Amino acid sequence: MKEKVSDKTRIEHAMQVIKEIQSYINGKTFSEFKTDSMLRSACLHQLSIIGDAFANLSEQIRIEYNDVDWKGYIGL
Repeated sequence: MKEKVSDKTRIEHAMQVIKEIQSYINGKTFSEFKTDSMLRSACLHQLSIIGDAFANLSEQIRIEYNDVDWKGYIGL
């Protein structure tokens, strides 16, 4: 049976992904971002990882931190 991943681990993973995205776009202009399909694809992939991580958070976390737009993040 697969071991349950903790909420803390999921949130830490999302934070790592954000740093990864930052490393991709560091020093890039928005114009460069718009014209670089590989960069856009890489960033979108990372954003989907954040959405997946947050989609699997416990209901307890979502209730405790109800001021966070969980649906917005999950929609990534």
